[in-house]
Amino acid sequence: MKIPLLVATIATFAGMSLASLFGQNPQPVESQFAPLLVQAPTHEYHQRVIVTPERIYIPKTNLDLQLKSAASQAGSYEFFPDAASYLATSAKPGEWGNAVIYAHNTEDFFGPLEKVFLGDRVFIEGEGKTKSYLVSAIRVVSPAEVGVIAQTADERLTLLTCTGAQKSQRLIIIAKPASSFAALL
Repeated sequence: MKIPLLVATIATFAGMSLASLFGQNPQPVESQFAPLLVQAPTHEYHQRVIVTPERIYIPKTNLDLQLKSAASQAGSYEFFPDAASYLATSAKPGEWGNAVIYAHNTEDFFGPLEKVFLGDRVFIEGEGKTKSYLVSAIRVVSPAEVGVIAQTADERLTLLTCTGAQKSQRLIIIAKPASSFAALL
């Protein structure tokens, strides 16, 4: 009983129908499985949305901040009194790589990040466009672990602030695009 099923499975993967195996009118595999095929999305769904970040919003914590482009030199980071900082040398949200946003751990800035959980949404807005991310990892690292802001082979958003006793450690929130399967991992 299992042998005919095995032959049918092998034939299907080899691109042949059972009818063509037994000398009957062969049909292309595509026509046999047409009801099961899903139409690929049109090009507009595949366009990558790249955003020059101007605002970050995390609904769960009501965090809503303006973003400004910032520089880093020799381990010193630029901070602003009225906005969170987007590391200008990092990727833009929507590009492959690591888009890095950081701010002080105060209630007015990134203090609310301590209330973020896996799966929470993060929105980055700019130029009239919005990128949506899902939090996929939360880590606490030493300030010496600068690899967390290094470029990556995937698209991700890294949020960074101080934490711990005397702000001696760094809270890292990693978020992946909500539209990608990778965001669920």
